[in-house]
Amino acid sequence: RALPDLSLLPRLEALNLSENSLSRLPHFLPRLGRSLRFLDLSGNGALKFPNNASPSSSDSNGRGAAALAPGALLASLPRLRALDARGAHAEAGLGYWSEDKCVSMRFLCALAKAGKRRGLRVFMDKE
Repeated sequence: RALPDLSLLPRLEALNLSENSLSRLPHFLPRLGRSLRFLDLSGNGALKFPNNASPSSSDSNGRGAAALAPGALLASLPRLRALDARGAHAEAGLGYWSEDKCVSMRFLCALAKAGKRRGLRVFMDKE
């Protein structure tokens, strides 16, 4: 099931996408930048964050956030103050992190570090 294009809501301040079985960041996120303050992506166990080594700023359809590096995502969401990513990219039953899980955690850590200067709080699991 596809999410509707929420970029048509320019004054949206909070977006709760928790528990939606997302596998990637929604393509419309960069276009919510003028107002979005809180983003909840928690509980999306299949959510994989982009490999920030990728120079691309669009997904395979050329439509947005799927391959944004942490700095570019922050730049597109200047008012964002809280991102909840707890339970995102969950891998039950493994005694180690897969490569995809490592990429996701590196992305979230880089996002938290870059966002700290402007007061962004990133909530994520330690394991």
